[in-house]
Order: sequence, then structure tokens, then C-alpha cells
Amino acid sequence: MKLPSKFARLGGVVALVGCCALAVAFAGSATAAAGPATITFKESNKGSTFRYVDVAPQAKKEGEVSPGDELVISNPLESGGKKIGHLRALCVATNSAKKFINVTFICTAMYVLDGKGTLAAQATLKVGKDVKGAIVGGTGSYAGARGTFLSTELSNGSGNNTTITLE
Repeated sequence: MKLPSKFARLGGVVALVGCCALAVAFAGSATAAAGPATITFKESNKGSTFRYVDVAPQAKKEGEVSPGDELVISNPLESGGKKIGHLRALCVATNSAKKFINVTFICTAMYVLDGKGTLAAQATLKVGKDVKGAIVGGTGSYAGARGTFLSTELSNGSGNNTTITLE
């Protein structure tokens, strides 16, 4: 994924947010009633898009962030080299910082899984940290889904390893 220079360090984090959606594809028709399921997968950074929205008051210097600034993220989801859906996420900064790495974002995401349904997720995002979050609902095959996810960036920067645990 190609990012503006001031956000180059954020590239891996953007993929971390989206990676939990891949696990859902492996869950098949798992729902809250189907019992616990643990899914692990890799999400590639290839094909992701990222936009930073500097809302008023706008930053005076490159790299500064203020509360309310947003990240808009879109990631294609793949399994076995095939596209299985996509992620759409919006993250909002909750603090001011002169360096992007010191900002905490609250993220809401929707994972659209082709022909299966959607999963809603929420997470706190801090650059350079593992992303831990909650699966808070779903539609279609995932109606009533609940659970958690953990995403960690691969050391080579090619993507992320993620584990989703549906309850």
C-alpha cells in the first residue's frame, strides 16, 4: 500500500485493522449459536487504500494530529489467492500529538464477505502496537456473532497474522 510520507509507518497498522475479516471467511456459516470457533489467517497489504482526513483545526506541521482527525481504510480480503470480500473502516483520533505514533484511534469496521454476510468490529488502534478488538455483531451467516480478534504485523511487512475467536 502506498501512503503519504508522513504516514509511512502506519501502513502495517492499516492492514492490521482489516485483517480480522479474513478469518470470518474461514468460519463458514459460524454464528453465535454454532459455538466457539478460532480462526487464524494472513492478510496481505496488497490492494489496500488509506486516506487521512485532517479535520479542523488543521495541523500546522506535517505529522501532527488532533482529536477528530480520521483514517478511512479499505482492504480487499483474500483466501487462497481468491477475493472473498472487503473491509471498510473509519478510525477517529482521540488525542492530540506532534508525532503520529503517539495517537490513539477508535475504529469501527464492517467486513463484507461475499455471499456470506457481514461482521461488525470495533478496536482501539495505536501505531506500532498489536490490534486487539471485538466482533460486535453480524448479518447473514454471521447474525448475532460475538467475539474478539488479535492482529500482529509480520516482521517482513507483507501483511498480518490474525486470530479471531467467535464465542
